[in-house]
Amino acid sequence: NNELDTVALLAFVGAGDGFVQTWYDQSGNASDATQASASVQPRIVSGGSVILENGVPTIEFVDDYLDLPQTIPAGDWSMFGAGARKNTSKSMVFLGDSIATGVTCFMIYFTSDFYVIASNNYLQSFNPYSNTTMDLWSGFVLGGNASELYKSGVLQNKYIINNGYTSSFRTIGRYAATTSTANMSEIIYYEDDQSSNRTGIESNIQSFYTIP
Repeated sequence: NNELDTVALLAFVGAGDGFVQTWYDQSGNASDATQASASVQPRIVSGGSVILENGVPTIEFVDDYLDLPQTIPAGDWSMFGAGARKNTSKSMVFLGDSIATGVTCFMIYFTSDFYVIASNNYLQSFNPYSNTTMDLWSGFVLGGNASELYKSGVLQNKYIINNGYTSSFRTIGRYAATTSTANMSEIIYYEDDQSSNRTGIESNIQSFYTIP
């Protein structure tokens, strides 16, 4: 049914831990997220059991990250992510920049007391966020300068990026030198404006992952 074959996964891993070397792009564009270094590969099997969030397989990032094959181009784009931050003193990064210096652009970044959308070092903080259970996040950059962020279908804030927009997303699970402690189950990215389809996409994700 186009879902993860957990029986085959556990048969391969056995009683130990299993880690993700490649998170395969399902769009057919071969934009796979990969990590060759075993020490920072996120985990999907722990002690012979598939890691679950809301009863569905998830990928556990504990200071781990996956590299994207290219930067995400500037312009209109949309992202939907289902995940749970597991340590309130750590961040949760759906799409981040692997460069430690220079322009730092990322989609959604969580810390212990705020969450932000940012571009070109311009940060916008929103409400305190301390949830450690799964949420659905939807974000949009429209017309190169207007951003919107929704949590489980509710608009959190909206603002205009006042110093331009240049994308440099290159990773999942890391923003520059900052790492992530989170279970991330789904990331969907569109290189166009999907805000008119937002409610339908959110409904499908919320139903599958049992997100309120």
